[in-house]
Amino acid sequence: MEVRELVKRAFQRDLSDPSALSDAFDTIRLLEPEDFSLAHERNKEVRRLSGKFAAEQKSLRMFELNKRSLLFDAPYDFDAHCRYIEWNRDPSKRFYLPRRKQLYKVASALQNLADDKLDLLAISLPPGVGKTTLALFFLTWLGGETPRNLASAALTQMPFCAVCMMNASALWTRMGITFGMMYSQWFKWSRPTPRI
Repeated sequence: MEVRELVKRAFQRDLSDPSALSDAFDTIRLLEPEDFSLAHERNKEVRRLSGKFAAEQKSLRMFELNKRSLLFDAPYDFDAHCRYIEWNRDPSKRFYLPRRKQLYKVASALQNLADDKLDLLAISLPPGVGKTTLALFFLTWLGGETPRNLASAALTQMPFCAVCMMNASALWTRMGITFGMMYSQWFKWSRPTPRI
């Protein structure tokens, strides 16, 4: 049976059942090498449903599936990355999720910049909104996606990148995020195929 057909059948099951939704997630992981866009599009549905059912059913399996779904998209989707890296943080110390409603448009614009849909992005927001911290999250995400290109980006955008990179380590430490542990789960150069 073709992988696309497996995905189609998996999504026709009762996805409120944790096993069925987990099976659907496993099929989209199989689909990724064949149809990257469709796999990640269907993963957004898995993430939406797992979040919904985790809250409704108080299901630990759905909660964990939601985390695995974020991890699947984190190397390619900046919003998923920001939510995933703070997964194990104390809720009172989280940066992105409490501000997501306000920062999502900025995160989407940064995603468009990374995807070469924009050549230039200018962000003008009041002080204290989180522009610099979000920029640090963005640079670390780009660094994980293409670590060799981060150094050349820093050289071409020296004033901004130098300041951000010098402060990134201190910021992550202050925020309680263990940089290596979270990122090693999905950096392409540290683990060719992420364990999900």
